[in-house]
Amino acid sequence: INELDGSANSSLSVYPNPSKGDVFVSSEVAIDLTLINELGQVVQKISLSEFNNYQQEIKGLANGVYFASGTSANQQKIYQKIIILK
Repeated sequence: INELDGSANSSLSVYPNPSKGDVFVSSEVAIDLTLINELGQVVQKISLSEFNNYQQEIKGLANGVYFASGTSANQQKIYQKIIILK
């Protein structure tokens, strides 16, 4: 996955990153994200919306690199790398 800089990711925050297993994902807009591991396997699907105040905690991820990808409500492509180091 190509990482994009600047405004393409301005609406998505992932912290702490790197993490020890739990990360918090928040957004300024509604986004449906897919969390993918290094092998290309879908680990989890996340929907950030008004219902959950555009935020969600992801718990218990194993060591490795993950990629959150999705499309916001305004059709903006979102990509974020997440690193887990325990």
